Amino acid sequence: MSFPVAEVTSARLRGRRPESGDLEDYVRIFTDPRVDEDLWPADLRTSDKVAAILKGSIEHWERWAFGPWTVIERASDRIVGRVGLAHTTKFGHPEVELEWFIDPDAWGRGYATEMAEEAVRAAFTTLGLDSLISYTVHDNAASRAVMEKLGMTYEADVENAGLPHVLYRLSRVT
Repeated sequence: MSFPVAEVTSARLRGRRPESGDLEDYVRIFTDPRVDEDLWPADLRTSDKVAAILKGSIEHWERWAFGPWTVIERASDRIVGRVGLAHTTKFGHPEVELEWFIDPDAWGRGYATEMAEEAVRAAFTTLGLDSLISYTVHDNAASRAVMEKLGMTYEADVENAGLPHVLYRLSRVT
């Protein structure tokens, strides 16, 4: 079955639906020790947790016909992250979250922003959503910068995975 946002392409990247064969690359990326403990605690960086993330992404696609993409660098054909949209609940009601996790080997190249822009486009044009949220821990300056480049604005302090986070929102311009 094919979906309108199953694959996207940007100047340097390609996003596609995740597959079970992505697990080795997901484990490499999500368990990398260069990820700051305050941003992604070590107890979440296990192969089992990563397998659950991948499985959840695949199931999200099967249920909703959209979700986070596996991000591939076009020049090298190497998996460099996971970026996309996922259903979540905040403040007691359903939301769609824009999320990203980029391979530390690819940090600083603007990949999160590049693919997040594609996700925003898909959310507002193809899926017809009215708004997106994104959140991160307070000290994650890189993710906050991505949110601000996308035009997202700070909305609230929230708790996520037992840690204090900041929540940003982007509303569709009508």
